Amino acid sequence: MTTDTAQTVFPTLVQQHIGAGFVLVAKNMYDFSIFEPDMATAQQHVEWFHNFWWVENESTRTKMISFYDTKEEALRAGEDFAMKNDVYNWAVYGSDRRLVDGKF
Repeated sequence: MTTDTAQTVFPTLVQQHIGAGFVLVAKNMYDFSIFEPDMATAQQHVEWFHNFWWVENESTRTKMISFYDTKEEALRAGEDFAMKNDVYNWAVYGSDRRLVDGKF
């Protein structure tokens, strides 16, 4: 899935390290369904989805955050990660906070 409109809000750690590059984030795929709140609109769901990657508390944690200079490096790392960890969703965001691609 690739979209020009899906954006996230980076936590401080990511803002400090992303520079002009890309960030790969991974999270347990089941957390997305377990912790998904009831939402009235599709737009609310999209906003929740793109910000849930960064939620960490006693019930859910981000599995991985990695930084890359190029989109190609980040996507390749996401694909490699998914081949070894099939219970995790992953996404690549650019420094502009826009979704590049992922598996979810």
